[in-house]
Amino acid sequence: MTAFWTTLAVSLFVGIGIGAAGADNSAEVDAANDKLASTETKLEAESARAGDAEGERDEALADLKRATAKGEVPSFVGDSIDEAETSEIVEQFGWKIASTNEPSDETVGTVLKQSIPEGDILRRGQSITLTVAAKRPKQWTTIFEQSGAGQLNTDEFRIPAGKVRAVYSFGGSSNSILTLKTPGDDLGDELLVNEIGAHEGTSRIYDAEGTHYLELMGDSWTVSVQVFK
Repeated sequence: MTAFWTTLAVSLFVGIGIGAAGADNSAEVDAANDKLASTETKLEAESARAGDAEGERDEALADLKRATAKGEVPSFVGDSIDEAETSEIVEQFGWKIASTNEPSDETVGTVLKQSIPEGDILRRGQSITLTVAAKRPKQWTTIFEQSGAGQLNTDEFRIPAGKVRAVYSFGGSSNSILTLKTPGDDLGDELLVNEIGAHEGTSRIYDAEGTHYLELMGDSWTVSVQVFK
């Protein structure tokens, strides 16, 4: 009986000791868990920062690649200025297109010349100047011309609508005559010059649209018919 109570007492003391030990260790376990959680949070933050830095590096490399890009200049001659400015290669390399005008018989806006030759290498963002066709200012243009001496009826020529003139020069001392004639219509004759001796000048021709020829008389002469266009 004594042995039973002794064993029971020992068991109670051991149980109480284990419980106390468990109670003593719980604070340490909680502290360790907190530290582990804090460390994991720091690792996650560092990983996020590393990812952001990698992304920024990739973006910087891409920006550098774009900034240092180079392209081979194509020929813009014959294109319109609008086509040149919106072409894929111009937009790809960010080239700046400037333009100057030059009077030309080409369609207005057509590229005639370029400052950077075809095949040259041009860096991103640099400039190209294109020379573009512009409408010619109106001027006197010769549509018929004849030189000679004595008396002559010229070949026929056609006068368009608009401003027309005859520019002439006579040499010698004889009577000089210049007449604009209409084939088959003697009543349509227009006497432009009837002078004695050497002289030169200009005579306007009015309402003469159609086919005509010139009748000339003099020691020597040169005459041209011009229109203003």
